[in-house]
Amino acid sequence: MCHLRDAEERALERMRTIRDEREPFIAGYDQDAWARERNYAGDNMREALAAFKRFREQHIADLAGLSPEDWERAGEHQEYGHVTITSHTTHMAAHDAAHAAQIARQLRKG
Repeated sequence: MCHLRDAEERALERMRTIRDEREPFIAGYDQDAWARERNYAGDNMREALAAFKRFREQHIADLAGLSPEDWERAGEHQEYGHVTITSHTTHMAAHDAAHAAQIARQLRKG
């Protein structure tokens, strides 16, 4: 859940950067370093979920305000190359689905 929270926070920042700047550079990040630095193992899952929901709600609100042209605004991602808001949003939806499946498997194991 902590990873999803932080990925959503970063996704919102990236979308806004692409929306607001002309062909910005989008730096990658080390998710393993984040897990250590942000102490995922000791984090409160309810708080992480609540923060994820806040970031997601803001992200959806921002996306809802985009014009059709805005969806095609692009940046250059350090690892993935040319990304538009459309491709970035699609990537994040797939990312979230993969992690939701992992969470469901863990919950079934109980």
